[in-house]
Amino acid sequence: MERIRWATIFADGTPVELAYRFPGAHRRTGTAYDMALYLGSELEEAEYEEWRRRLAERVAVVTGKMDVGLFILNGTSSNLAHGVVTQGKLLYARDESVLKEFEADVRTAFLRTVYESSVASWRPIT
Repeated sequence: MERIRWATIFADGTPVELAYRFPGAHRRTGTAYDMALYLGSELEEAEYEEWRRRLAERVAVVTGKMDVGLFILNGTSSNLAHGVVTQGKLLYARDESVLKEFEADVRTAFLRTVYESSVASWRPIT
């Protein structure tokens, strides 16, 4: 039911490809509504903030919560994206193939970061 509700908000006229709900660990109150959005690749990075603002207004109206935090996943750190994918709840996916590709890319980038970090800190025993 929740997925259908989000589909009516994101499906027409928005660049939203994927939407996740995730707990805002940085917030102390339960009144906040935090979401992470993956936007279509046809957008320029300069357009992200305008869409974030527009979509935050829509989400606030639907949820009845004025404290809405929307994070754009495009170009974010692999750690944040991985946390959203593994700990968040998928609310909306425009297309299943985009979902699979995005989540695979996020996991790959995260594992690459972990690997590179471990290699960079490795020192031979002498």
